[in-house]
Amino acid sequence: MKNQSRSHQAGSHVVAVIVPVLIIALIGFIVYRFVTSQDKQDPGTNSAQFSSDATTLGKYLSHDQCEGEGSKKLGSAPMKTADISTILPLGLVAGGHVTPVDHQYFYGKDQKAAPSTYDVMAPADGRLVNVEVRPKGNQPADVRGVISYSCTFFSYFDLTNSLSDEIAAQMPEGWKTKNGPQKVNIAVKQGQVVARVGGQSLDFAVWDTTKKQTKLLVPKAYANYEPWKIATVLPTDYYTQEVTDMLLPYYVRKAAPRDGVMAYDVDGKAVGSWFKKDTNGYIGAFKERDFNPMTYADGHLALIPDYLDPSGWVFSTGAVNHGQQYAIKSPSVTPDKLDQSSGVVKYELAQYEHLDQSGGRWMGTSVPASIRLNTSGQTMATALVQQTGTREVKVEIFEGKKPDQVSGFTGAAIVYDRGDNATTMRGPDAQ
Repeated sequence: MKNQSRSHQAGSHVVAVIVPVLIIALIGFIVYRFVTSQDKQDPGTNSAQFSSDATTLGKYLSHDQCEGEGSKKLGSAPMKTADISTILPLGLVAGGHVTPVDHQYFYGKDQKAAPSTYDVMAPADGRLVNVEVRPKGNQPADVRGVISYSCTFFSYFDLTNSLSDEIAAQMPEGWKTKNGPQKVNIAVKQGQVVARVGGQSLDFAVWDTTKKQTKLLVPKAYANYEPWKIATVLPTDYYTQEVTDMLLPYYVRKAAPRDGVMAYDVDGKAVGSWFKKDTNGYIGAFKERDFNPMTYADGHLALIPDYLDPSGWVFSTGAVNHGQQYAIKSPSVTPDKLDQSSGVVKYELAQYEHLDQSGGRWMGTSVPASIRLNTSGQTMATALVQQTGTREVKVEIFEGKKPDQVSGFTGAAIVYDRGDNATTMRGPDAQ
């Protein structure tokens, strides 16, 4: 596993625990960090990717190729409903995705279908402004695309295997072998086939830069690596009612909001996402020479409601196996109640899995009638958590230990914060 990317590690975790064919891509997102190797001065958080202005951020995300402002109704689903088996919501944690993800997963009817089996469509009239190709050796590359509808409204797709012939014909020469983002400006129509996918999930999300995820307490902690995250919105708020009605039967999450939840931070409480202190928030490094796409999430932590069954609680950490998830067994103090007055709280951690209406493990190949987090499984570890400040927690995980075998913190405990000191990651020559 040491030679594989974090995306493969994450995928293998989900193969064993949640969805047999889930493929999660992490490394490709580095291309949105437009701090190049030539940067020797630290611009701090003054650059466009950190902007709180909706249009400025939108121009950054579109490579300055957008026009106008405002959202519109999305009149097409990203996949034909006849081709869909399941749709997983925002907020999944799995393997290297330690904090809740900011996109949904659309699975083809045959989750093991050959690459490029299923069409991927443009949700509305717009312009394809960015295409990123991530080669995978002898396998078809992963292709990501961003569609701009205005300077404040976007959607994106990822993990497609190919672009449609019509779109590919308008791409720059040599685009298939160019690793990284490519600035394009291609008009697309609602329902037009823009790409194809098979054998893995389609990632899909909608961004509205006039909206903000207010429970991501420190936006700059995410903007230094994924600047769109703070603007991620619920797709059903923008679909036409017809599209919503067509897609909801494929949604695995039954709880409201059906699209999922990706942000939980509350000042003074342990709930939400955390970053190892002095690691520069989400990106995990202050200098490019210290960045590793396979390990940047080692310093991430999330104490959150489960993305499918929000009545259950999940402990997600990058400190174990570069990304490990557990169900919290019968917490005496739930993370949304844990504060500085709680003292040291002990969590018994079980294997992370979901059960369907039969009481058996849900394998992800179809939409269950009901689903719940298994919080009574085998104990895998015990964690100690202490809120040591308004935006600081102290955590230690004891693998293979039951609660009565853990007496207190050791020197291996890790301190996490919300990323208040996050800034731009500087170039490799930065001092």
